[in-house]
Amino acid sequence: MATQTWQNTFGFDFAPGMPQPIDLRRKKILPATPIIKALKELMDSAPSLGAPKPTGPAEVSGQGTVTPHNVGAALDIRYHTSGPGGAAARAFGYALLTMFIRHRKALGWGFMAYNNMEFSQARPKVASYDPAKPDNSHIDHIHIDWVDYAKSKRVNTLGYNYIDEQGAARNKPASHGQWVSMSTNAAADSAALPPEFVLQFQARCAMVAWGTFDDEKTTRGDLSAAYHSAVNDFDNAWLYGWWSVVDTKQYYYYFDRDGSVGYTQVKPVNLSKPILQPKNRGFYFVSLGQVTVSWVPVGGDATEEVFSGLRTDSMSGASNRFGPLTADRMT
Repeated sequence: MATQTWQNTFGFDFAPGMPQPIDLRRKKILPATPIIKALKELMDSAPSLGAPKPTGPAEVSGQGTVTPHNVGAALDIRYHTSGPGGAAARAFGYALLTMFIRHRKALGWGFMAYNNMEFSQARPKVASYDPAKPDNSHIDHIHIDWVDYAKSKRVNTLGYNYIDEQGAARNKPASHGQWVSMSTNAAADSAALPPEFVLQFQARCAMVAWGTFDDEKTTRGDLSAAYHSAVNDFDNAWLYGWWSVVDTKQYYYYFDRDGSVGYTQVKPVNLSKPILQPKNRGFYFVSLGQVTVSWVPVGGDATEEVFSGLRTDSMSGASNRFGPLTADRMT
């Protein structure tokens, strides 16, 4: 494992008296870890195997100060979700996400982001991004890294001025936070990718070349379902279907088998039919004795709810934005 600190990146400590502005053009960074080198080589081979051409080469380096890229543990894979490359590029980007999720234990990555979504080893999450931050939504690329975040240090008490990699003067507010120490995880030292992951990647590329590739309609629910199929050893049938949910208002949730969830405030007439016109959608993940629901952000605010009371007809929950919740299965 390797560690990158502010001190060894710039030669001085991150502190109120540090030199200003910080010149990012002169930062010292660590070389790419073995697994990043192996993954970059594999991703660069995609077009020759039949996959859509990315909008740029897979990149090990990245902008910023102490970052996953500067510790040598991150890769940006450029498949744009809405720009050059169109639906085919977006579809292949989602196919890669699904493979990274399904093989996450064998690969050992720590964090991933793409198209306003974030992914940990445990579950996916709709991201609540600050539009003032550069590159915060990962719209034009997949970011994947092998950072041990438990052994890394972040502070939110000091802003600073800096000169970016292109020579422009900028400012980073304290509210945006800053990593001042970052360590790689043990899996970063692996020089070989799991053979089953490599074979599936090659097969996906070949499917594009053969015209049998069809992931253009991949949804957040599909990605959540990939988590379900990979880690849940029990049947979640007790959760599927309609639930009456109350905080101070009445809602009706529909938990689908694919890991997606929607809500309406109109009481369903036929409980055997799925939700047709939800007011919002999200996805859920069942783990560690809880059901976690992440809703698509509305007005820039992301709502996340956590319910307890698994495998019963009644659950209690808490929200990061609203009051306590009670949920009862509708029969």
